Amino acid sequence: MRVNLTPVNTQSPIIRFAFNVILLLLGALLFALGFPNFIADWGFAPFAWISLIPVVILVRRLPWWASPIWGAVYGYATYALFNILLAPYAP
Repeated sequence: MRVNLTPVNTQSPIIRFAFNVILLLLGALLFALGFPNFIADWGFAPFAWISLIPVVILVRRLPWWASPIWGAVYGYATYALFNILLAPYAP
């Protein structure tokens, strides 16, 4: 007997999409804050690991075909935030 661990989602598609975007941006922001930035010269290293939690929750909520699309958006958002936070350190 197989048990379904994902809860039945009765929310509207707009609310699901907004929650997915929030999870994605939260993961990208936490990842970027894990490295040196204008807030902390040495960064907050545990944030780089904690940032994976919203991403795992996001991937768990998505259908298999949407995961690469959201993964690409996560990569772009992480790279953009990472570069913006490193801009003050550029020569």
